[in-house]
Amino acid sequence: MIGLLALNINNKKNNMKVKNTTKNKSTSKLSFANKLKNARRNLIKKIDVSSEELITSIHYEQEFKRESFEHKVVAFTNDDLPLIDHMRSEKINNNNREKNSDNVKRLLRCLKAGEWHFESIDIMVCSDGYLMNGQHTLEAMSQYFNDATTPKDAEILLGFKLGVNQKAMPYLDTQKKRSPEQNLKIKDVAVNRTQKEIILAEGRKVILGQPFGKRGQINYFEYENVIKKNQGVLNRVFDNISLSMDFPHKAIGYALFSLAKKDEELAKEIMDDICAEHSESLKDKAVISRYNTKYCKEHDLVELFREERHRKMAGLSSKTDKDCYRSEEFYPLVIDWLVEKHNVDRKVFSI
Repeated sequence: MIGLLALNINNKKNNMKVKNTTKNKSTSKLSFANKLKNARRNLIKKIDVSSEELITSIHYEQEFKRESFEHKVVAFTNDDLPLIDHMRSEKINNNNREKNSDNVKRLLRCLKAGEWHFESIDIMVCSDGYLMNGQHTLEAMSQYFNDATTPKDAEILLGFKLGVNQKAMPYLDTQKKRSPEQNLKIKDVAVNRTQKEIILAEGRKVILGQPFGKRGQINYFEYENVIKKNQGVLNRVFDNISLSMDFPHKAIGYALFSLAKKDEELAKEIMDDICAEHSESLKDKAVISRYNTKYCKEHDLVELFREERHRKMAGLSSKTDKDCYRSEEFYPLVIDWLVEKHNVDRKVFSI
């Protein structure tokens, strides 16, 4: 191979255009010798890389290619990066859906936080050795082991189902994911509607930088951290409350929660006033709300929400749920009200 390389270099030299030079012959010979030496070194590197790829490929087939079904759990370390990269490559992972960067980030946060539960996920490998899922997991693992902050002795357990029938692929990852609310119920976390909306919004704020929106996934342990950190204020300000059926829990609740972290006394006073006026609205001869005749008049903030929703709905041709006035749309107006009525610093709130 070295001889062929030298022959190719000589052929290229013969095809070059001749140029006048002031370099002496010894310098030219030394320059050519260095070029040949570098070419040989690069070729050896290519051979080494090819050999490593071949060894990794053989190792993969020995460990993960099966004719019949088998389940196994594998412990990965930093030393297994070549194997992880092989699994990520199009050589055996070319028929998966497009990777979602947000999902990769979510899994990476699990790994970094030590909240990795390998029992909850398996990578499927068909009998031909091709991966049927797992591209997000493998990408997160690669980023984790390549991160300078990852401990050198870090280990990740990952389950594999081998020898899976290729016909099963269209049925993978088609199940509906559990919502954060469902996960809270599974863990038997007792929260009311307002507390739940606050937890969900604060989780998004802490992880994604903004409290509302549909994009971005939050792990359960991240919501759990929100609960642990804010358990006191959630109980003192938002427990044992009685509110109207159409109360905008997300908008008013999260605004008062943000206020409570700076001035809990004022937040509780406003929340108590809202609950007191709701109790009054349940009594006989209570005044009917101007903007929602199904209910009686409530606190000014609730009435402002009803007014804004009524204004939007009046201008819509379709009155479906999709067109309704969302609670988070009202959030900036709640902030305006608190700033104006109670002289609250606007910096307190997440906008």
